[in-house]
This record gives sequence, structure tokens and C-alpha cells, in this order.
Amino acid sequence: KEYRRQRQMCIRDSLGIAYAELNKYSEAIKALKKAYKLVKSDEERYMVCYNMAVICMNANNLDDALNYAKEAQEINNSEDIKEVISNIEHAKQTKRKPFKSNLLILESNN
Repeated sequence: KEYRRQRQMCIRDSLGIAYAELNKYSEAIKALKKAYKLVKSDEERYMVCYNMAVICMNANNLDDALNYAKEAQEINNSEDIKEVISNIEHAKQTKRKPFKSNLLILESNN
């Protein structure tokens, strides 16, 4: 059962990334919200929140992007998430489109 949950979560995360790479942000967000419902570990939650932050940022939904980024930062205050937060805050202050950031890929342990 745990393997199946983790597999479904990874599939949803990967699907969200694929949609994002096609600039289909609403579909990407839907897929990642489904992945988020399946997360159990902090590592999974960090990666899904990080990806949601990047996708929302790239879709110019900066308030949601910042919320997801801050949630990810609470789990892991990495340089990557600090850079995403800085990028979002800069875009909000300057009213300019943010720089695109890379997405993280979840890898199954099985």
C-alpha cells in the first residue's frame, strides 16, 4: 500500500512537471495538488511545495507561489528555495515577470 501511494505521488508530481514544461500551468497545478494530498514525508512535501512554488511563479501567480515557497522553506531552508523566494519577492516588488526556475524531480525509492 505504501509503495502504491508513493508511486501515485511520484506520477502526479512528474505529470505536473510535464504540464509545466508545456506551459500548461493550470493542469500542472491540478496534478501537483493531487500529489500534495499523497505526501507523507518532509522530503516529499518539500519537493511538491517547491515545484508548486516554481509553477505558480512561472504562471505569474505570485501570492500562491510565495505561500508554497515559504512552506517548503519551513521544511528545508535550502539555497534553492531561498533563490525562488527572492525571485518571487523581486517580481512582486518590481511588477516584472520572474526568472524561470528549475523544477525538482521526485525519485521513487523502489
